[in-house]
Amino acid sequence: MRRLAEDNDREFALYFGNKFLICRPKFEEYLLSLMQKPSGDGGDSDEKK
Repeated sequence: MRRLAEDNDREFALYFGNKFLICRPKFEEYLLSLMQKPSGDGGDSDEKK
């Protein structure tokens, strides 16, 4: 969680002193946006054989 917060500072996380505060509604929006993105990398595709 800390790495996610560090990488997305001011998107859904705020840094106070030495701690991160994660705004849950904005974090949930972030996760939903990640789930809706098309993958496009063809990870398990058999086409590369």
